[in-house]
Parts: sequence; structure tokens; C-alpha cells
Amino acid sequence: MLPLLMLMMTAPPVAEAPRVQLSSLMEHRKLGSHMALLEDPSARMTLEDVLTAPAQSRFNPVHDDEPRLAHTRSAYWVRVEMDGDSSPTHWMLELSYPLHDHVDVFVLSPSGASVQRAGDAFPFALRPMKHRHFVFPINADANVRTTLYVRVQTRSAMQLAMTLWRPDAMVRADHEAQLGLGIYYGLFITMVLFNMLLFLTARDRSYAWFVLFVMCVGLLDAGVSGVAFEYLWPESPWWNKTSIPFMVMLGAASACMFSRAYLSTRIYAPTHHVALAWATGWSALGALATLVIEYRMSLALAVFTAGTAPVVSLFAGRRALAAGYEPAGYFVVSILLLLAGIGLFALRLLGFFPGNLATQYGLQLGSVAVFFLFSMGLGQRIKTAERARARAQEQALDAQRSEREKVEALNAQLENRVVERTHELAATNAELAQLNARKDELVATVSHDFRSPLTVIRQNVQTILRDLQLMDHSDLRELLQAIVRQEARLTGMCTKLLDLARLKQRGVEPRPVDVPALTRAMVDGFMSQARNAGVTLRQDIADGVKATVSGDPDRLEQVLQNLVDNALKFTPSGGHVGVVVSGQDGLVRIRITDSGCGIPTEAIPRLFDPFFQVPSTTHAGQGSGLGLAIVKAVVDAHGGRVMVASTPGAGATFTVELPVSGV
Repeated sequence: MLPLLMLMMTAPPVAEAPRVQLSSLMEHRKLGSHMALLEDPSARMTLEDVLTAPAQSRFNPVHDDEPRLAHTRSAYWVRVEMDGDSSPTHWMLELSYPLHDHVDVFVLSPSGASVQRAGDAFPFALRPMKHRHFVFPINADANVRTTLYVRVQTRSAMQLAMTLWRPDAMVRADHEAQLGLGIYYGLFITMVLFNMLLFLTARDRSYAWFVLFVMCVGLLDAGVSGVAFEYLWPESPWWNKTSIPFMVMLGAASACMFSRAYLSTRIYAPTHHVALAWATGWSALGALATLVIEYRMSLALAVFTAGTAPVVSLFAGRRALAAGYEPAGYFVVSILLLLAGIGLFALRLLGFFPGNLATQYGLQLGSVAVFFLFSMGLGQRIKTAERARARAQEQALDAQRSEREKVEALNAQLENRVVERTHELAATNAELAQLNARKDELVATVSHDFRSPLTVIRQNVQTILRDLQLMDHSDLRELLQAIVRQEARLTGMCTKLLDLARLKQRGVEPRPVDVPALTRAMVDGFMSQARNAGVTLRQDIADGVKATVSGDPDRLEQVLQNLVDNALKFTPSGGHVGVVVSGQDGLVRIRITDSGCGIPTEAIPRLFDPFFQVPSTTHAGQGSGLGLAIVKAVVDAHGGRVMVASTPGAGATFTVELPVSGV
């Protein structure tokens, strides 16, 4: 630092601001009128550059206790000269505006030079003094001149309010300020908790939006005053800067939503209800935009929104008040006070007003007044809602009495019409039942008429075949055998049609059926057929299965016969068929599995339709297409269900589930 001292000693005399006369009796001194300012548009000058003669000649004295320069991209150098007391003294230099990005303090005296750096562009822990403002310790030698050079550069408004404090005096003043801040933020916390409790009790959305608004205002003030950076996010300089416009935009959005809910604008101010919705959307999008756009732009956006959103709310309040909504009066007065506080705060934030009592605490005073007025308004709103509810109840009772006679007359008419419709429906149902019975009778008659002549044909053909040895015409035998086969097929078809008709007409005659015993007997009857076909037939009936069902044993046996016969028919020689009986959850389950050709997936949905046969199988066209339809009809009549699962080329599994009797 020796070259800097030499430059300082050799610098030519310039127009100087009044020097500060240090004294042990002085508690503090505002340095505005003792400053000289130098603008550095390039923001690249170093202390060596500042100490040169051309730079020193550009310093201009300041005649304001709190110089303000609004928004600027330039860096500014502040020069303050101090004459020492008769003994060395220690001081604290305070910059009370906590939003500067970079603050560098250079202390030059004949005994040496020092530099200290701070700013909200750096983590809070790097500050020379742990304080919400920028505070730098200054040592002044006795009977010599000490010169301070303070370099300030920021993206926000540049406010150069500096105070030189005696350490003990600053501790006392800071103690009083901390007490005031504690009371203020304690009041905010009380606001939040109180209204949150009211929201949880009353379930009124206006309380929730008011809580969000109060939180945004509190965090905004904490950010501007430096308290948030000190206690909430000391390691995040980016968020400390961004949180200010973000909280403004989010607070504006919550204020608009609170206005809509509090004023019931959908009823009392429909046009403003839409305008507040647009303002809410604008503010919410703006809050997101502040996270990505440049700080100066986001700050300008926030100031614009903070000025316009309350104005929209104010006009909505006036319209609701004109419509006779009494709580809107508290709202209008509160918004006016809030606008006054926001205006002073915004003008200070933009650097147009100095940091005096009104601009520094305008937002706090306005928000506290708004809290009390809104609390009174919310109470009035509850009373108004109760009176409106009472009036609505009285009107509802009157309307109920006036409508009761009409309702009774309409009920009588409806009852008469219901009786008439009931008779009509009964007649229609009877007609449908008669038509259904006639349909089933027709099916039975047709089947009987088909079977009678076919039986005669079979008897005659069998007689011819028995005496055929007397005949020597072999072609006649083949023809007659074909006739017998077709006749047997037609007879079986007619029999199955009759079975379907009987199931629909009469259902089943239930009696106890031992399913395991029935299954064993049925499987034993198929053993010979399985051996002749070269197919392994196995049965697996679990021990202790509770498998007594209430049903028709003949019909159930018919189900098992159809399924096992199909399994054997479609299983090639060397394959296997398994019959498994098990019980679970009040059901008896019969599963027939084969290793045959399987069933195409597209054919499964129609498998149980009457006359449907699976195409492209070696046995297609040999059956009637009624066996599985009868299986499903019998199972349905017993209150059960039948399912099929198959993989083409890997066999099929049919599962029958029947409810166990007594469960």
C-alpha cells in the first residue's frame, strides 16, 4: 500500500468537502455533507486510478445527508476526510442501505492503509461485522488526517446514507432498532398464526389469501431491511436479491385473490372480478419471471405491479361499496393506506426519496394499519354474511311454504301417472313373458318334429343293414351308413336344443350333489375312451375339499361329460388330460386341462354361443355347436361361472366355479 500513500501525499489540492472533526465526545455523525463523489461510468477504476490528480479533480462535494443516485450502472467513489482527536479512536462506518452489490472501504492514513469488502453479492459470513447493514470498523490515529474511500456498485438504487458511529453508541442504537424490529416481526407472526387459525376454523378462503399476503409483505420487508439475509438465507446472495421482486409479485397475486374472496366480487363487482383475475395471472407469471430475468428489469416489473394491482383492488372495493357491501368500506381505507406505504417504499427503492422515517418505515406502518383494518373488515364480513344467511333462511322458509301446496299437487299427479305406468309396464311384461314362452315352445316343437321322422328313418335303415348280407350292392351299405351318421347327429342336435329350452323354462331342481364323487365317477367312465385314444387321463381331487353344492346332478354330470369329451377329442395321441377339483372362498372349482391344439384367441369370446364351432380344427363340423352353450347354461342356472384360458398350440383349460351349499 506504500505507493497508494505516496500518491495520496502528492495529490494536488482539490475542492474539498468539510472534514469530519473526530472527538471522543461525538457519538455519531451523518457523513452526507462531508462526502465528495466521483462517478466511474466504466466501473473499472482502482484505488490507484482514483488517487491520480485527474481523478481527484473530478470529486464533487455533496450537500445532502443521504445522497441518492437512483438506478445506475456506474460505480461511485466516496471520499471522506477526518481529522483525528488527541488520542487514537475507534469508529464504526455504517451504510444503512443493505442492497448494494459491492462495497469496498479503503482507509488511508500516514501510518498505513487497509481495505475491507462487503456487499449482498457475497455470502453474509464474509462481512467484516455481522450486521444487517454494512458496518466496517475504522481506526483513526491521533492528530493526523485519515481519508476514507468507499467504492459502491450495485444493480439496485444507489443510496449512500453513511453514518460514523462510536462503537458503544452504535450498540445502544442498534439495540433499540432490534427491539422495534422484534416487535414488528412478532406482530407479523401473530397476524399469520391468528388468521391461519381463523381459516382452519371458518374455512373462509379470504383468510388463507390474507395469510399469504401478510407473509409476502413480511418477507419483503425483511429482505429490504437486511434481516432476511442475516437470519433466513445468509448463504444465498442470489435469492436475497431475487426475493425482493419475487415477494412483491407474489404478494400482489395473493392481494388480488384476497380482494376477490373478501369483496365477493363475483356478486358485487363482476367486471372487476375478471380484472382481478387478470391481475392475479399477471402477478403470478411475473413472480416466475423474476427468477430468470435481469434484476433491474424484474425490479421495474415489481414496482409497476405493486402500483397497479392495489389500484385495481381499490376500484373493485369502491364498486362493491357502491353495491351495498358494507365490509368494502374497511377494504377501501386499508388499500389507500397500503398504497401510501407502497408508494413511499417504491420511491425509496428506486432512489427518488431519501431513507427518512416515512420512506424507511412507510411499508411497515402501512401494513400494520392494513392488518388492523382488514381484521375489523373480516369481522364485519362475518356479521354481514350471518345477516344475509338469516335473510336467506327466512326467504327460503317463505318460498317453501308457498311451494308446498304446488309440490303436493304435483306429487298427487305423479302418483297417478306412476300407477298408470305401473299397470302399463305389468301388461308389457306379461306380454313379453308370453312371447318368450311361445318362443321356447316353438323351439321344443320344432325339435320334436325333427326327431320323430329321423327316428323312423334310423329304424328302417338299421333293418336294411341287418339284412344286407342278402344284398350284394356295396354302395348301398355306404350310403345307408352315412344316413345313419347324419341322423344321429341331427338327433343329438335336437336333444341339445330341447335341453336348452328346458333349462330356460324350468331351470334346475336343486339337491345336494357331492362334486368330488360325481367327478370321480365321470372320469372313471372316460378311462376306456382315453386309453383307446392313447391319451393319459388324470384326476386330482384335493383332500378335505368342502364340495357339496345344491344343484341337479344329471345336469352337472352333463357339464363334466361335455368338457372332458371335448378335451379327449381335441388331444392327440400321446397327450394328456387333467381334471382337478379344489375348494376356496366358498366355491368349488373344477378345472379340465388338455394338451391339445388350443383355441385361437379371437374365437374365445364366442366359444359359448349356440351353434358356434372353432374353425380350422381337425374336428370342425363334427359336432353340433351346442355342447358348450349347454355347459354355460347349466353353470349359470347353478349360480356359477365357466371360464376358458388357452394358448394356441399348447392346449386349453376350462374352469367351472360353483357356490358351495350352506356358505
